Amino acid sequence: HEENTRSPSGPGNAAPLLQILMYEGELDRAWAVASEHGANDRVWSDLARERETAHPLDSIAVYGPKVLALIEQRNRTSYRSAVQLLAHIRLLSDAAGSHGVFEDLVERVRTEHRAKWTLMEMLDRKQW
Repeated sequence: HEENTRSPSGPGNAAPLLQILMYEGELDRAWAVASEHGANDRVWSDLARERETAHPLDSIAVYGPKVLALIEQRNRTSYRSAVQLLAHIRLLSDAAGSHGVFEDLVERVRTEHRAKWTLMEMLDRKQW
């Protein structure tokens, strides 16, 4: 489900409609259009940011892959950014009453990237 809603195939013909819907504050409709037709990373980020309060789990579904992409850059700066985004995800998952979403993501990061000592040290400092 997650891969389908954030299609990397691009926004196609939906880009102008998404811009209009977001400008008019029709975020639920914009989310539905983006989910069906795809959107670029900037649009997904904008939608996620705007929907954090009302739909924190939707925002986490956008931010989680961003954490993993940052880690794949394999440098201290990107690890630091990934940990900062994880901290934000933690706040959102707590707000949604779904702390397990955050815990599952941290567990995935720890399992898939255990050889990245610098990243593991950053997570340890946060006691995650």
